[in-house]
Amino acid sequence: MKYFMIFVCVLCLSLAQAESISFAATKSISSTNYTEGIQVSKFDSTLGTLTAVLFTLTGNIQGNVQFENKDAASATVSYGLRADMQLSYSGQNLVLAIPVSTGSVAVTSYDLSQDYAGSSGRTYNGLTGSHTGTGYFTSGSLSNFNHYIGTGNITLSLQALGTSYASGSGNMASAFVTNAGANLTVEYFYTPSNVTPSVPEPGSLFAIGLGLFLLTSYLRKK
Repeated sequence: MKYFMIFVCVLCLSLAQAESISFAATKSISSTNYTEGIQVSKFDSTLGTLTAVLFTLTGNIQGNVQFENKDAASATVSYGLRADMQLSYSGQNLVLAIPVSTGSVAVTSYDLSQDYAGSSGRTYNGLTGSHTGTGYFTSGSLSNFNHYIGTGNITLSLQALGTSYASGSGNMASAFVTNAGANLTVEYFYTPSNVTPSVPEPGSLFAIGLGLFLLTSYLRKK
């Protein structure tokens, strides 16, 4: 039991001291395919010791899908407006988001007019989609960990590849307009360099209260 109480005290102290700070950046929607830099603030080492980094990437797409079944037979066509969006730094992949808008429709055999309309073709304008991916890294798993620490910004690489599709017919004409953008949040987790005895934060009060509750329960059982 003595070791259990020591564990509880250490756990509560860790919870009371855990902190994080977040920074956000945005890439406006534009035509794929592109690879562009996206900047976020580095972690200020005067706050404490950086222990982990969480990357949250929300990819957003807008665009159009057109297709024409040119087979001599009818077909069910599956289609999707899609982009593969990869955030990386210095060769290490950090997080992947794959926004997509999908559907399927039955069309007739070729109506002899490649107009992406009529009975054998379709045009879908103004499609949208979004997807959020996350990547969590500790100091041991994130390459160039020290590059995220300091003043100023760090420039990450955002790649957006258009991977829109239409399938289901052996003979098909298709055309796509795929635009993609992203919202990025980088959250730094750290241990504060010092803990002052001033008024505790709500999270600290909860951790301390949890420790007192467990200690009281233990003493009552004795």
